[in-house]
Amino acid sequence: MNKITILVLLFSFLLANCQKKPILKNDRVEANNTEKVQTINLNQYTNNTNYFIKTFDVNKDGIKDKIVSHNRYLGDELLLFLGDKGSNYNLALKSTNFSEDGGNQITDIKETKEGFEIITQFPDRGYLQNTILFRV
Repeated sequence: MNKITILVLLFSFLLANCQKKPILKNDRVEANNTEKVQTINLNQYTNNTNYFIKTFDVNKDGIKDKIVSHNRYLGDELLLFLGDKGSNYNLALKSTNFSEDGGNQITDIKETKEGFEIITQFPDRGYLQNTILFRV
């Protein structure tokens, strides 16, 4: 076989076996052209030991909000749920907690006058701390 035939066969194989990743829209993950929808809600994280939750008024509207983060060495997911007057929490942000494999790991999330800050540390070989400020 010549090189072009091999490339066409390889491309066809890759195209046939390629799967698209889910698309995040608002607070739902939509599967590829199907009717299955997974809703992200706070209850999924409340008693999960892989995560910790901080509660304070992030957007300064007088209603407590929830920030969910992976624990150290367990991932880098960060979710912000804004509270409403009816004691419900709605996903407002899905982001990273700035933890890195083999690097800085999240240690705390603190409330600030403007929003909140994420604190990461790299305790191996010295002491390095980063603070990332989120203004709302």
